Amino acid sequence: MKPSHKSILIVEDQHIILTYIKSILKKKFGTIHTALNGAEGLNLYKTHKPDIVVTDLQMPVMDGLEMIQHIRTLDPDAKILITSAYSNTNYMLKAIDLGVNGFHIKPIDSDRLLEQIDALVKQLSLEEKALEEEEKFRVLSSAARDAIVMMDINGMVTFWNQGAERIFGYTKEEVIGKELHKFLAPDYYYEDHNKAMPKFRNSGDGKFVGKTIELKALRKDQSSIAVELSLTSVKLHNEWNAIGIMRDITDRILAKEELIKAYKKMDILAHTDHLTQLSNRLDMMEKLNYECTRFERSAVQFSIAIGDVDGFKEINDTYGHQAGDEVLSNIAHILQTSIRKQDIVGRWGGEEFILMFPKTTLEGALIVAEKIRKSIEEANFEYEQNKIRATITFGVATYDEKMDIDACIKMADEALYKGKKRGKNCVVGLSKKDKV
Repeated sequence: MKPSHKSILIVEDQHIILTYIKSILKKKFGTIHTALNGAEGLNLYKTHKPDIVVTDLQMPVMDGLEMIQHIRTLDPDAKILITSAYSNTNYMLKAIDLGVNGFHIKPIDSDRLLEQIDALVKQLSLEEKALEEEEKFRVLSSAARDAIVMMDINGMVTFWNQGAERIFGYTKEEVIGKELHKFLAPDYYYEDHNKAMPKFRNSGDGKFVGKTIELKALRKDQSSIAVELSLTSVKLHNEWNAIGIMRDITDRILAKEELIKAYKKMDILAHTDHLTQLSNRLDMMEKLNYECTRFERSAVQFSIAIGDVDGFKEINDTYGHQAGDEVLSNIAHILQTSIRKQDIVGRWGGEEFILMFPKTTLEGALIVAEKIRKSIEEANFEYEQNKIRATITFGVATYDEKMDIDACIKMADEALYKGKKRGKNCVVGLSKKDKV
């Protein structure tokens, strides 16, 4: 694969991880800059202006957040991807506020990292294309390449330049003296045009006079195109005439639509676990914090459950890591199909999953978790003709106003630990009174 002309800056204080990320990306980028802390990274960014920055958060001298703040000052549109094992919610939210373009939770997953980088490269290409289109339109306009059309008070064409011939396919001989809206505008514009004409005849004014708007127009072959219309009026021989400058913006609209799609895909990638397609840890933390905010308004409690697949290491050791991934994917499917419509499930990390049960007491969450536990216990997983059985242990806790979300998660973890000590393959709930 031929490296692209794009450049990338990798900022990572652990040399082994830095080398690993560089090895993953070296085939994609012609130029790779590396730094061991934020200060070095910032200096390299100022000197080389790389297209993409991949950075850790916790680093000596200058951490990732401070470096990102400086880079955002230099370039608000810089493409930045965070790779970090640091899961402090406030720290992550600060990074989100700085407008980072994605998160990659360590350990590094090479396939996932390449997907995220490809999405950023595509986004850059689309933005470059949009800028190129804007520059092209500017040059065309200065050279009178846009369609310039004049219409009299009766809606008849009185002027039609070569730009109009090129855009719409009609020669001036075909259109001069004919009603413009009859051949150029789709039928659904015609009624509005007729209503506006009396006012235009009397005053030269109208709803769109003096404005630039986007609308649809028809070519000679009846194909529809998007045009940008700048409309003005001028009085000639004591009668008002309308002058329209029209620009074909079909390519720009298509590029904009592609850019929107790329942003949506980036957002999905940033919030989705690559293996299971469930919400990832970052996404779940956002949803949990939202639920806390909703609790503050309505005082409706919610519960969470953290589940850990029992003996997962043995599954990997016996059948291989691909078999382990298959088991995790199947368990994710069971979790998704076993919860209620309002419940949310995500991958918490490794072989751990987290579930959130809105408007649910501890007792209600225990019932749902037990149902899921039993479904997983009874399931038969297959990989390359091997039948694999798996079980899961859940720790359940309920959020109330006297704790923050991190305390609630910690309580669910403690309940999970009790379940593991009890013999695994069980559901254990823990409330604040149990800790007293």
